[in-house]
Amino acid sequence: MRRKSTFSLLFIIAIFFVSATSAQVTNSGNIITINGSCLAVPNNTYTVALNYFKAPSWKPGPDNTVFYVYNSVVVSTTGTVTTLDFTSSVPQNGAPAINTLAANVISATGNVNVGGSFLTWTGNQNNCVPLPIILEYFHAALSSDHQYAVCTWRTDQEENSSHFFLQRSTDAVNFSNVGIEPAAGNSSIPINYTFTTNIIAGTDYFRLQEVDLDGHTYTSSVVPITVAAGTYPTTICSFETIASGPNPLCPGAAGTYRIHNAPIGITWSVNPSSDPLSITNGGSVAQLTNTAYSSGYTGTTVLTASGGGCSKPVTLLNAAPVSNITINGPATICTGSQSYSLSSTTGISSINWASSSPTIAYVSPNGGTTLLTKAGTNNGNVNLSATYYVNDNVSGCAFPIVKTNSIAVGAIIHFTYNITGTQYKTVTANCDVVNGATSYLWTLNLGSHGTTTYPSRSMSGSLPPCSGGGLTINVSGSCGSAQDGVTVFNSYCGPSFAVSPNPAKSSLTITTQEPQQSFNAATTNQVNNNSSVTTAVSNVTRVEIYSKSGRLVFMKKFAGNQKQISLSLPTLAPDNYVIQIYSNNTKEVQQLQILQ
Repeated sequence: MRRKSTFSLLFIIAIFFVSATSAQVTNSGNIITINGSCLAVPNNTYTVALNYFKAPSWKPGPDNTVFYVYNSVVVSTTGTVTTLDFTSSVPQNGAPAINTLAANVISATGNVNVGGSFLTWTGNQNNCVPLPIILEYFHAALSSDHQYAVCTWRTDQEENSSHFFLQRSTDAVNFSNVGIEPAAGNSSIPINYTFTTNIIAGTDYFRLQEVDLDGHTYTSSVVPITVAAGTYPTTICSFETIASGPNPLCPGAAGTYRIHNAPIGITWSVNPSSDPLSITNGGSVAQLTNTAYSSGYTGTTVLTASGGGCSKPVTLLNAAPVSNITINGPATICTGSQSYSLSSTTGISSINWASSSPTIAYVSPNGGTTLLTKAGTNNGNVNLSATYYVNDNVSGCAFPIVKTNSIAVGAIIHFTYNITGTQYKTVTANCDVVNGATSYLWTLNLGSHGTTTYPSRSMSGSLPPCSGGGLTINVSGSCGSAQDGVTVFNSYCGPSFAVSPNPAKSSLTITTQEPQQSFNAATTNQVNNNSSVTTAVSNVTRVEIYSKSGRLVFMKKFAGNQKQISLSLPTLAPDNYVIQIYSNNTKEVQQLQILQ
């Protein structure tokens, strides 16, 4: 058994996503009613926090860190109907009266926190299936030398987590982001996090905000730190410098420079600003490229991260001007060969040509001019590259310079497609421009559902439930004709699993339901666009049962190809539950009622 510190707290983060169950949110004066709620709190008086989005920004805080807070809210739950009565509540942190705010809240996107239980809605649709993320603890303390704040936290489980915001306040009400830390994403093992940040004299309040991949958030409890007046660093760079990136930086080369424990809002700059240097701002990471050789500059620049005062001198090396050299030659080969050369060979030695796909087009000879020749009947794109040296070992940077052109060989088709919708789906596709093309023709063949053609580069067609077939594109033009395609299907045929009996008592049976009709499902990647789709449900691999509060009360795994399983249930209180059924390639959520 693992012993935990008496200061450790266990928080369950309930994140909600779209399911078959939705809630209707309404308001009348000081009362908000949620019909179909999955808030699991006893009838009592609570502090309630509200936040919502109404284009173009979050209200009341544009950074989604400030909630409207109301004390003494009477919350009562009957079945799946939750009532929040704000009549006797006391608005905090400048919050307006709830009756002036409620109409905006329920018609927007936002969330409510009632006694640690979260409810998130989109417009007036609320989603009620919990995915647990377990935060075991969040601690904040002064460093051993009393110079910084060291924040640590531990997660026992993560699912669909994106990142953590570290937030600080001096009044325990108004918090701002001071740091960001990437999250594990999905993990079933304990993970420890540490983040070091600056402090301010007085009392510093720290908290942690977890953000999942869908944008939902959870905020931890607040931890105060008392900071005595005195001497301490004002910027984190006093102990954490720009630790990575090449120095010196060769002509044309790029380097990645990183500051660890980066504060929020960090920007990068170079000094002197007249240096011919390309820089990309990226928070804790900067991409720096030496373009000095194009203007003849050689010297040292100072790279600075403004958020923490961090700096790093970087020496830029120079070379002979080469940026204006290009590969001359046509962008298309239908048949035979085409000639290619460099625009200038002054100061250049040892020119080597190469084709990325010799089976489509091969190159010969090396030197100032070469021929790229179509190989057989294969079509496709090849990268024609010329590798050469400018004054070998110039400035101590012995590196080759590579110029590359993309050449279309034959009639090449590349397209993208997308399938959207729930029961009745829509398939859209777009074909890239094919050099020399005179016509485009899409064909959507859905068997018994009919065949439709679309004489253009783009198409949009309907996929009824339980339908599928071939989507092909034919292109004709100066390089001949070509065809490509992909298998598309709508696998929605009603529920994938039958659960019986439901309501249940001590046992139940789960049976895989076959599709209502068969169709061709793609089983391999498609040509050119590398699209892939999955086959129909074939077996049950895991079953989980959750209470209305999101607590996992039953879980069992299965091996092998089992299309029907029988379960003996533990003793569960009569109530409504959520059952999640996993197969080899999907997950389905259903409601389950347990009787006495």
